Amino acid sequence: MKKQLLFCLMMVPTLLFAQDDNKYLAGAVPMKDEKVVFTKKVSVPSETKEQVYNVMNQWAQEKFNTETSRVVYADQDEGDLAVVAEKRFVFKSNFIALDQTDMSYRMTIECEDGQVDVEISGIKYKYVVAYQDKPEVYLAEEWITDDYALNRSKTKLNRVSGKFRQKTIDYVDSLFMEIEDVLNAPSTTVAPSQNQLAKADLKERPGYTLYTVDRIPMALQKMLPLSAIQITSLKGNDKYENVVWKSFGKVEGKQIANVKCSTAGDIKPGTVYSISFSDKETNEVWMIVECSKMDIDMGDPEVLFGEVLNVWVK
Repeated sequence: MKKQLLFCLMMVPTLLFAQDDNKYLAGAVPMKDEKVVFTKKVSVPSETKEQVYNVMNQWAQEKFNTETSRVVYADQDEGDLAVVAEKRFVFKSNFIALDQTDMSYRMTIECEDGQVDVEISGIKYKYVVAYQDKPEVYLAEEWITDDYALNRSKTKLNRVSGKFRQKTIDYVDSLFMEIEDVLNAPSTTVAPSQNQLAKADLKERPGYTLYTVDRIPMALQKMLPLSAIQITSLKGNDKYENVVWKSFGKVEGKQIANVKCSTAGDIKPGTVYSISFSDKETNEVWMIVECSKMDIDMGDPEVLFGEVLNVWVK
């Protein structure tokens, strides 16, 4: 009897591992048109498209706000968001060795009345191998699918590619769970933030393309101080000239535009305004930065800090 009990106790970790391992076996990595694509539909029956979009936009802007992860597309009217991101997985870390990889991916979010469709694709890995100077790059389609990450009988994870598959599935699951939690939290129905209210008042600009600050080409950024610059308030159409461009930057995690203007003190915090950049010879406006003035005192009343709402480039 004691031997049987001891045998059962010894088998418990093995049984638990086998149960957990089943989560990562055949079919755990979905394919669409021969590409690895994870999808999730989240139902939020009582919410409008606008409410759903506001929640998802705020979540994405806060979560993906680093040098390697960002929101690259946001369309409130269509309810669409696109993210490019990177996640580091550490497989093993001790004083002898560090085994890790950086996974990059794309995520699209489509908001409708009462639901959100999320898709994660374009997955690839940069993996540092000790005997090589440059990291190896693996595409998900050739690394974590059933054919590559499982043994022939599809009953066990392969030793190397299997750990990538396991980490990826766990991370995607955690993202989907986080989205579900955000959408079903009480904050789903709270009033939009001041930034969102300001954006709601802004209109499309025909002939211009919407950019994010980190996507503005360096060649265009170099043209900013060489342009004629004017500030115009959204309401009241007050115009301010003699503006000197300083820089883009970040304050408290927010993208800001920094200029110097002798009448900056006349603009009250929270005021939504645009900074237009024109060619000095043709007077054609080629770029517009829409901002909301931030209440920041740098000791110089002529310095104007504005949280960037939109960037439009012709």
